[in-house]
Amino acid sequence: MAQVINIPISFEFRAMKVNWTHTTARIIGWWKHDDGRIDTDNLIAEVPVDGSTKTYRFPLGHLPPQEWERVIELAIDSDEDEHLERICSAFRPQVFIPSSRGDYVPRGDWGKNSRPADPWQMRNDFLQISGNNESVLDFLNKWGHSNLVRLVDLLRLQKAVREALTSSPEKWFASPQSYPPVWRHRPTYPYFTLQTVECTTAICMTVTIDLLRRVKFKICARHDCGLPYPVQSKHKRKYCSQYCGHLESMRRNRKQRAS
Repeated sequence: MAQVINIPISFEFRAMKVNWTHTTARIIGWWKHDDGRIDTDNLIAEVPVDGSTKTYRFPLGHLPPQEWERVIELAIDSDEDEHLERICSAFRPQVFIPSSRGDYVPRGDWGKNSRPADPWQMRNDFLQISGNNESVLDFLNKWGHSNLVRLVDLLRLQKAVREALTSSPEKWFASPQSYPPVWRHRPTYPYFTLQTVECTTAICMTVTIDLLRRVKFKICARHDCGLPYPVQSKHKRKYCSQYCGHLESMRRNRKQRAS
């Protein structure tokens, strides 16, 4: 018989100040492993940054279907970067990239380059991102660190988080994003910890923790909010915050005066 075991862990998210830019990338070849072998799951995306260019890992699965099929055929017969670049020449993905300060920072330097932050508050901000570049830049510039980001990927994760918080948790726990990628041992209690500066890792961890705790969520009744919020008492609360409740009250009063 399986036993449910409560194991203490610690979880810390640290926000790192990074300046973000919206730009266009182009695919120039295959990503390489450290030993020089071709990584057939990833491509190289070249992005203009501060008058020069930088390269980022770009998942092969993010190509449009037509380019994806041609690249898959190429991988069978050839690994030439020039041929791959020609296949992808018309594909110009819109991406968000961090400034040079957003480059990889060793774990030992996190303390002096970041600050402790509330990942649940970050998740609330993330769920309020709209489908435009300005909204994404506001979020990234506030919360920080990641690698190259695409709007479509953020919106896909946003949808998955909403669904996980407001429906059955089975789908979430069947996905790889429900499990944090990096655990660490520590010499003091509680001995196991997850510490990250990656926004998406922290967002996913908050969802996993809430679902493991069996926290129940409702959707804010304000029609232009719709934010999932935790049900913390038996009181029939309709709104995610006092702000939303107050705003809806003002709207009702205004409508009554106008009628």
